[in-house]
Amino acid sequence: MTTDNTERSNGAPHPTPYQISMNDLGADIRMFVGKNVDTYDSLINYYIDETPESPKGFVPSFTWMGLLFPFVWLTYRKLYFFGILTLILTVSFKFNWGGSINIDWAAPLPLLAMLVTAVGGKTFYIREAVKKVRHIRETHEAREDIEAELLRQGGTSIWGTLLGILLFGSMIAVILIGVLALL
Repeated sequence: MTTDNTERSNGAPHPTPYQISMNDLGADIRMFVGKNVDTYDSLINYYIDETPESPKGFVPSFTWMGLLFPFVWLTYRKLYFFGILTLILTVSFKFNWGGSINIDWAAPLPLLAMLVTAVGGKTFYIREAVKKVRHIRETHEAREDIEAELLRQGGTSIWGTLLGILLFGSMIAVILIGVLALL
């Protein structure tokens, strides 16, 4: 196999796309996904060939957890930024921040966050997983290092789940306190 002329920071040449694809990218993506990987197989098979140079279109996928508890599901899958963003969208309509939020436009935000996560969450997750796995494979040489990084960055997060549940519980508590204050 040949390599291109660009080098990594440690002086080793970057593998070519051909070399990367010669190793089992699908197995690495499956290792990255971890738990419940079988529910992602069709998406992995579809998006495995996606690159910035050859993007693939959106394929809807459905997850009940994404519908019922979008921020918990997102933090469980280590998509922390999007989990927190979804939580903010979900609770933003509950508060009138000094009159700065028009409740009429903010009211559909929780439903929108739930629907987007339910219909596109798994697809978004797999597309992000493919990008991260490719990056890990390009920046690590030894197979042991690649596997360790896949396991570290991928999979699920019990802490993310607990954070999501804590934030969800906080939101419910705020809603209940607001309802009780009206009585």
